[in-house]
Amino acid sequence: MTFEMQMEALKILRPFLWDELEDAGCNWWNDTALPFISRRNQDRAWNMGARYFFRMDLADALKILMGNWNILENRYDIEPRYFRVICHLKEARDHQAHAHRPMPSQWISYDEMALNLLRPMVEEISASRLGLAKVGG
Repeated sequence: MTFEMQMEALKILRPFLWDELEDAGCNWWNDTALPFISRRNQDRAWNMGARYFFRMDLADALKILMGNWNILENRYDIEPRYFRVICHLKEARDHQAHAHRPMPSQWISYDEMALNLLRPMVEEISASRLGLAKVGG
């Protein structure tokens, strides 16, 4: 996953996660975000509070999304296959950040497909906030 693709995913995920998690109540940051932030970033996130949300990297955004998936899935009746898209994005991001060898070019195509599925998934979920329609159905 290229750096540009990571920035695109963050542009999609940050406002979506903010809107969804803020609905969890006054302790939304402590209850739905902070527990899923990487240990490496815990102190900074704790000190900054919800302001950290706009500085977090894609790894933390995806961890927060994955950690709250059951809540979102139950709230919006999301198709399970969308979770696999999120898992792929997480794996692709982790490979780019930690691998000591370049990503095979064919995998970039999979990363692009996953990113291209992320925006419609988020748009469907956001639209369904009004009607609670099945997402991906």
